[in-house]
Amino acid sequence: MVEPGDSGFGVDVSMELAGLVADRRLVRRAQKMLNRWQEKPGLGFPEVYRDSAELEAAYRFYGNASLTFDKLVQPHTDKSVERCGEHGGDVLCIHDTSTFVFGGDREGLGFINKNNRGFLGHFALAVSRSEDGEAPLPLGVVAATTWVRTASRKSKGVPQHQLRSSDDCESHRWLNAVVDVERRFEGIDAPIHVMDREGDIYDVLSTMVANGNRFVVRALSNRKLESDDADISLLFDALEGLEARLQQTICVAPRKASRLPDQRAIYPARAGRSAEVCVTATPVTLKRTRNSSNDYPATTPLHVVHIFEPNPPKGQAPVEWVLLTSEPISTDAELLNIIGIYRQRWLIEEFFKAIKTGCAFEKRQLGSYGALANALAMTLPLAWEMLLLRAQSRTDGSLPAARFISPLRLEALSAYSKRAKRYPLPDNPTLRDVAYAIAGLGGHLKRNGPPGWQTLRRGFEQLLAFEEGWLASTNTYDQS
Repeated sequence: MVEPGDSGFGVDVSMELAGLVADRRLVRRAQKMLNRWQEKPGLGFPEVYRDSAELEAAYRFYGNASLTFDKLVQPHTDKSVERCGEHGGDVLCIHDTSTFVFGGDREGLGFINKNNRGFLGHFALAVSRSEDGEAPLPLGVVAATTWVRTASRKSKGVPQHQLRSSDDCESHRWLNAVVDVERRFEGIDAPIHVMDREGDIYDVLSTMVANGNRFVVRALSNRKLESDDADISLLFDALEGLEARLQQTICVAPRKASRLPDQRAIYPARAGRSAEVCVTATPVTLKRTRNSSNDYPATTPLHVVHIFEPNPPKGQAPVEWVLLTSEPISTDAELLNIIGIYRQRWLIEEFFKAIKTGCAFEKRQLGSYGALANALAMTLPLAWEMLLLRAQSRTDGSLPAARFISPLRLEALSAYSKRAKRYPLPDNPTLRDVAYAIAGLGGHLKRNGPPGWQTLRRGFEQLLAFEEGWLASTNTYDQS
């Protein structure tokens, strides 16, 4: 018997919950909740669930005290690690934090900024390492945690080094995630950890070096160095006067300014363009900071790669990345490899868009932090599926769809797309073919370029509504 959720493209939070939740009725309800939500991922719960009884059951489920974010997210993270092990090449583990903002008075939500309340989540998203023009392949979330901020991080009179020693210091999430991922990857090839400037924390860097972990982290701080040269005492000093090893053209993606006022100076708006950059590299030895305890090594050796734009267009901020890494820097190919690794960090930004735009998570009308966190755990597999399709729609998308999508779903999509006369599926379709076929059901036109979140979401809703009737009419599975 084939169930609707058995598809590789379908939700993997299903009977795997049986080992985590004692009440098997909750396991069945979890799958039912996900099947309904998957049909209309961009709508609010009152429109997702078919009647008041289903809606009330959904609210009870997400608010159930015996369920937690950690329990509900584990089936997806386990499956994602399994996909990484099957991949057979380098896997990048991209770390980042996102905020989830909600209106109204909801139990347990915390401080986001002056005007907003919500909670935060930290995620490690696994993607394949793209090489020779291949597209990176999102493999799923391999670690995740959520928390609420009970007070402003800029608490008056509390020095940062004292905050670092607190058990609930937010910076601990970066190191905890690395340790969690490395534990999960025991027995398979270790990933390369990729972090933006928030991950530039001595505790994290020194631990990864000490444990032999692989990483590429963008530098934020002009750190103190141990050096035999009296003129080189800080990290950025070590970059001065280095001869450019190579020149490279990179594409700078457009970006909107951060919606959080305290982040806009770090993440301002910018236009997309091409940039001619120079690349230098050198080994350095970092000194332990005063914010770090003596439990961490006094010094940490690593490599630094400097990517900078010597002649930016008038009125444009120059591109400049300072990357701290464990990877070798002896050859031009190794430098290009490090740059290529860091450039894939944008995928986690797209993943956050999948959660917030594709799945409309911040529209959820749940009354407490616990219920919202449970709903987020159930959202992650859906967001990953949408990211997978959208990412493949922007490349040659040559991966066979049958590796990820069940034959029954492909059959239903083929029938529906032909009926709709919009992007009919060929024989042996690729993931790109599937992405365009689904977007076509959502109203996408080829002249508009690659499909966006809205058309994919609408097409997703159309397909899954059709699929339910298709499977029922063909008696493919037992609906009992």
